[in-house]
Amino acid sequence: MQYQSQSVAKLYFIAAIGLFLGQILFGTVIGAQYIWGDFLFPAIPFNVARMVHTNLLIVW
Repeated sequence: MQYQSQSVAKLYFIAAIGLFLGQILFGTVIGAQYIWGDFLFPAIPFNVARMVHTNLLIVW
């Protein structure tokens, strides 16, 4: 990298992409649970998945 600030920006973008992908994953789980009520229900309840999905939006 040519500048020190580029390495900081690279870490930020990697973290932002990871959080965004997590948000997409939990959004997909929520959508599937809305259509098929028992999809991953024992492992991830709907209210927990919704909370994580919303918090990931706020964080990134």
